[in-house]
Amino acid sequence: MAFEKMNNLKRLIIESGSFTTGPNHLPNSLRVLEWWDYPSPSLPIDFHPKKLVKLELLGSCLMSLDLFMSNKMFVNMRVLNFSDSQNITEIPDLCGVPRLQELSFCNCENLIKIHESVGFLDKLKILYADGCSKLTSFPPIKLTSLEELKLSYCGSLECFPEILGKMENVTSLDIKNTPIKELPSSIQNLTQLQRIKLKNGGIIQLPSSIFGMKELRYFIVKKCEGLLLSKENEGEAQMTSMVFRNPIDFLDLSHSNISDEFLLRGLPLFANVKELHLRGDDFTILPACIKELQFLKEIYLEVCENLKKI
Repeated sequence: MAFEKMNNLKRLIIESGSFTTGPNHLPNSLRVLEWWDYPSPSLPIDFHPKKLVKLELLGSCLMSLDLFMSNKMFVNMRVLNFSDSQNITEIPDLCGVPRLQELSFCNCENLIKIHESVGFLDKLKILYADGCSKLTSFPPIKLTSLEELKLSYCGSLECFPEILGKMENVTSLDIKNTPIKELPSSIQNLTQLQRIKLKNGGIIQLPSSIFGMKELRYFIVKKCEGLLLSKENEGEAQMTSMVFRNPIDFLDLSHSNISDEFLLRGLPLFANVKELHLRGDDFTILPACIKELQFLKEIYLEVCENLKKI
């Protein structure tokens, strides 16, 4: 075969082609393997690339990742990308890739399970899982190096993963078209989070802990089915303390079925907001408690067709 005697080959990149079968052999000397539309359901049985640092098999025909992850031959791996691989149903145990920094499995539409080890890869900086439409749950995470997390277009995922310890490098969450019903109270462990954007989701319940996140400044919930406040049993003094610390100054709840009850209970919790967007919502009265928003400079009420009283 073409690669059989290439014992010094370090990089193999194939981005187009019309292969009907996969290779019988790949050089173990490889450090980078990128093969779009990889045509085989498995990698060659004698492929043991101990120095491989990057493996990208976008749109591959791989059936399973178990075999070549289980024997710990990828100990130096930094980047794994299996996005658009429609035959993959499970992300297996990744304890054998302890140096992994980037993991992507976007648009794996038949993926239904992620091994709990994915949540404990302490070198992982990027985790992309957009477009996994059959994924119903995500394991708890304690990813101390994580900088980017993407979970948009996961049409069956209703729960945001629990965060088991402080994660200080995630500054933004942008989740679209994923029907998450509740943000866990452990979201406060994203200690440097500055921006949350949820769009085209379901009815979302907010934990009280979100009002105590010291760096959170932008909170955007657009085109969701509704927004609820947590019914956790919080003492009034504790909640007042959270509001005092809450720095959110940009709040956009447009087109999210915001009710009179939510505004009455919720507005005082955003005491430091400067810009407020309530476009296209369902409330009928702008409550008197809005006067508590002493820093408010801009308010947008377009297309509030049920609004009767200000």
